[in-house]
Amino acid sequence: MLKAAPGASPEYEPLHMRSRRRLDAPLSDAHGMRPVGHAGPREGPPGRNGSSMNERGRAVFLVVSADDEKLLRLGLWALTAASVGEMVDVLLTAAPLKEWVSGSFGEEQGRARAAGEVAGVLTPREMLRQAKELAPVRIVTCDTEMRLAGLSESEVRSTVDEIVSLPAFWREAREARLITL
Repeated sequence: MLKAAPGASPEYEPLHMRSRRRLDAPLSDAHGMRPVGHAGPREGPPGRNGSSMNERGRAVFLVVSADDEKLLRLGLWALTAASVGEMVDVLLTAAPLKEWVSGSFGEEQGRARAAGEVAGVLTPREMLRQAKELAPVRIVTCDTEMRLAGLSESEVRSTVDEIVSLPAFWREAREARLITL
């Protein structure tokens, strides 16, 4: 069995050795001074597991299709990102926005829905609701997408967390992981 060399930095541990280390134990730099990747003290309110809000990653889901399989993946992946403490933004475009506003978002999903029921998977809307309980999750759209969906601001406003300016949202999400579904 291979073992890490004495004094070797934990980031270079062989993969089979990493699984034996406690999952919540922070990796440290070569001198054991601070967690790897941390430039210094963080500010902001604490998140899950004692991390601060500024340490959280961010995932942006650009939802361009109302396809049942893609909506199911959105729910699964957004819930997963939130469960590890990441901030999540879901930007709904025309067709998915129309379904979200009507209340049918992921509710009538054909094959993917039937597969989800067999596997015990919740609806995408329910998974997004649960994700909001774990981390900051925003459901957003923009004015242009509302118009493309044929919806008015009064129809949309109460169903989303925010109607954003697309250029401002783009700037805000510069360093986020972008997932298009």
